[in-house]
Amino acid sequence: MRKLQDVGTEILNGTPSSFYVFAGSEYGIKNKYIDMISDVIGPVVYASKVTDILSMMSTKHLVPLKPSVYVVRYDTEFLDSLSDSTKLIISETNIVGCIVCIYENDKHVAKLDKYLPDFTVSIDQVNDKFLFKYLRQDFPNIPDRLVRIAAEHGSDYNHATLLCKSIQASNMDELYKLPDTRIVQMLGCSTASDDEMIRLGVASRNFKYLMNALDNYSGELDGCFYTILSTMIDMEKVLTNKYAESNIREYSSRWTLKDTYNMFVNTYNKLKQTRLITSDVYDCLVYLFSLLQFKEIPEA
Repeated sequence: MRKLQDVGTEILNGTPSSFYVFAGSEYGIKNKYIDMISDVIGPVVYASKVTDILSMMSTKHLVPLKPSVYVVRYDTEFLDSLSDSTKLIISETNIVGCIVCIYENDKHVAKLDKYLPDFTVSIDQVNDKFLFKYLRQDFPNIPDRLVRIAAEHGSDYNHATLLCKSIQASNMDELYKLPDTRIVQMLGCSTASDDEMIRLGVASRNFKYLMNALDNYSGELDGCFYTILSTMIDMEKVLTNKYAESNIREYSSRWTLKDTYNMFVNTYNKLKQTRLITSDVYDCLVYLFSLLQFKEIPEA
């Protein structure tokens, strides 16, 4: 298996390889690397099968293919097809752009490392001492103190990034004057039990249950926005990976990828709205919860 430091260096230097397997649990860093590869190569294209892309690359085209970043998530057929010859097939294919495969399951990662060690890298949860450094690079306009608060109270890199985006959309001069405890409350880092109720209510699309949870929420209501966003990220994983473990899997039949995306965007827009203009957080959350009652969640 490749070292994360080596892979990170080549991507940061703008010289990505043509094929990667991103294993591990850190969803946010994977997306960060994909965005950086896209900045160098071209647009991101999502595909369902690795073999389809390799086959396309092996076929002559009247109109040359444009360099793109092909992202394939949890392709179990590709896993089943792995053999001693797979590495050679990939190496001999003239890949126009870059192919990035996403996996998390430990058993899958072990098999990938066996057959594709030169392409596989494990991207696991970021160590706390590196998390601040990454966020500092991502959000250079946010004061160190506020970045550190996000790093310390984010459950992972992805969550910490959402906290930084919320800080960025606020009046940072006024926010900076507040004590740390107040800032943490405003960012919605409330009790786990409150957040879990909101999480399950959103996943099950149960409006009545959510209104009861909202009326009895003990923390800052802003926290509900982040819970909805993280729930949608987890739901997307469940919908695209039948092996992904999650306590909201039982509700996956009530969701489509389109609904998941639309709910995420609607929530993020409402979160920004509460930071930029005077908006009642409670009313914004009621609006978001009401969207869950539609058969298809409308676009933002």
